[in-house]
Amino acid sequence: MNPNTIKRYKRISNWLLVLAVILFIAGIAILVGPVIIQENEMNTAAQEYEKLVEDNLNDSDLDSIVPTAEFLTDSDISVSTFQIVPGPDSDAVVAPVIPLDEKPALDDSITQAPSNQDDNAKPLPETPVSGSESFSTDPAIDLAALKKQNKDFVAWLSIPGTKVDYPVVLSDNTDYYLTHTFSGAKSSLGTLFSLGKTDYANGKAIAIYGHHITGSGEKMFKPLLSYKEQSFYTEHQYIHLTTMSGERTYKIFAVVNLTSSEWDPSTATFASNDEFMTYVNRACEQALYSTGVSVSPSDRILTLITCDRSYAGSEGRLVVMAVQQ
Repeated sequence: MNPNTIKRYKRISNWLLVLAVILFIAGIAILVGPVIIQENEMNTAAQEYEKLVEDNLNDSDLDSIVPTAEFLTDSDISVSTFQIVPGPDSDAVVAPVIPLDEKPALDDSITQAPSNQDDNAKPLPETPVSGSESFSTDPAIDLAALKKQNKDFVAWLSIPGTKVDYPVVLSDNTDYYLTHTFSGAKSSLGTLFSLGKTDYANGKAIAIYGHHITGSGEKMFKPLLSYKEQSFYTEHQYIHLTTMSGERTYKIFAVVNLTSSEWDPSTATFASNDEFMTYVNRACEQALYSTGVSVSPSDRILTLITCDRSYAGSEGRLVVMAVQQ
């Protein structure tokens, strides 16, 4: 073969190799770039929420509070309503024992808030409530400032010993709050929210939705997935909610896996005590394990809802239900 032809083939081969490397690097950038951008965006949003905590607590409060250490991908949060059939009278129900090993293992996968005074809101305990957990009796959350920043603000939710420490909004604009932070910045972290039907002042039940962020640390409602292990529940039994009408403490009574079409964990009103107890009883029957915590007809409950793809793919939900103390 002509030497010049050989040289030409070599030059072409070298250029093709360079082009292949460039295309490979470009492909990696196309795949990884959006992930890096999203991670940076979520970290920025997480810093926003951390700053909210700092801005609403003074130095003495920060010293007294225990350090707080899957996306809800559906844009439509609504689930088919569970038609409750009134059951027999009951004074209380206790969650039954269901072995954990029978359940799937954990994996990665605008309306204005009511301002009525809640006479039944109960104060926080002054002593530690479980293990190493403790509550500050004066968390000094600046409700007025948060309300001024976002008119949909309705409560501050925290679970001592976890990273769950966030503001909650009351709104039916779920598409917006699934993709925007409390301050209005666009972010995959979103904002914790309750549907507009929720009565924070006098309602029987409050439900709060939040993202389960796969990877990216313990952001938003991802820590809730740890409640699938009873040992985690034992160390983190209490939830604190500071509302416009008072401070409340709730104790978890049931941790439940369900699908989005199975029944509605955000039910806010009940026609009777029997209907309420039937609802609670169903949750307890589906609980992953027994907590031994009883619920009576006169009680009020709080429900935290997030996605759990390890249970039923995109339809899977994890529900943590607690009773007001």
